[in-house]
Amino acid sequence: MNVKLGSEKFTSGKRRSRYLLYFSVGSYAVVLALFIISIIGTFLDFPGQSFTVSVPPFFFIFLLEINTGLSVPLLAVLSIMFFLYAIFFATVIFSSARQKDLASLDSPMGFFIYVSAASLIISLLIFLLEGELGIKVGGSSLNTFASEHPLLGYSSLIYAPFVEELGFRILPLGVLSAILVFLKNRKVSHRIANRSILLSILMPGSARRNLGMGISKIEWIAITITSVLFGYAHIYFGGWDWGKLADASAFGALAAIGFLKFGAYMDILMHWFTNGLFGLTLYEGYSYTGAYLTVGIDAFLAWSLILGVIGLILMLKGARIYVGKGISDRGKNVDNERIK
Repeated sequence: MNVKLGSEKFTSGKRRSRYLLYFSVGSYAVVLALFIISIIGTFLDFPGQSFTVSVPPFFFIFLLEINTGLSVPLLAVLSIMFFLYAIFFATVIFSSARQKDLASLDSPMGFFIYVSAASLIISLLIFLLEGELGIKVGGSSLNTFASEHPLLGYSSLIYAPFVEELGFRILPLGVLSAILVFLKNRKVSHRIANRSILLSILMPGSARRNLGMGISKIEWIAITITSVLFGYAHIYFGGWDWGKLADASAFGALAAIGFLKFGAYMDILMHWFTNGLFGLTLYEGYSYTGAYLTVGIDAFLAWSLILGVIGLILMLKGARIYVGKGISDRGKNVDNERIK
């Protein structure tokens, strides 16, 4: 009887995993549709838009803004960004296809879908709490600029994931991860190639999995510092009030985990998910797209809430297993010391 019950439980678990996989793939298709809509919406012929206007590319290293001194046509910048986003989306698909039978948050597709959506719910909860406490979030000046200059406003929102992730996640955490990968690689017998160590600055996930590396204490400290700096940057540069700090810092931590677990494509896409989704609302007021775009965005937001709830459940479950494993490992270490 016990064997039968265990078998039924195992079968039920496999069935739930299969349904969750189907739900993940379907949700990913919806996000891809939103991505295509964002491209179409960007290049529609709206009054007052000019793709020939020149913009100065820049990037961050923490709170240091570095201007390139170049002047590039906006059309070229948009084309390059959407091309890179398309590559990142394809990377998620092919990486997920190669790594079958993984837990939802261990799959690139599952992590992107559920953690990105969960970050929206976390932001909503933070804003609701801050509203009750009378803490101002701000950002009204940015909303005014975006409403008056929708093309430039939206372009800045989809450009931001590249420069902000480079300065607050990819460079600091990527370099730190590569150093730790290098040190770990010297201690194991099944070493990885030096090229893989160098590539781990941008794509740390593969090298870390091959070496069996989790997130170390020093990396958790680095995640905390970079996330808080990321949150503060929104106040320092972006015209937000202090209420934005908690929301942006929480997202920064989730994006950092995604980067270390997979690679630069993950945190950049997660950033696009939040910026691109709300950026599309800039087009709602125009007669060209207002009706159907409003319905589409509202439907996607509702869908994201469902995804977010699932994502939060999966994250809490994963955190419980992670903490439990840590306690178990510490217990084993104590036992080993007693034996010695």
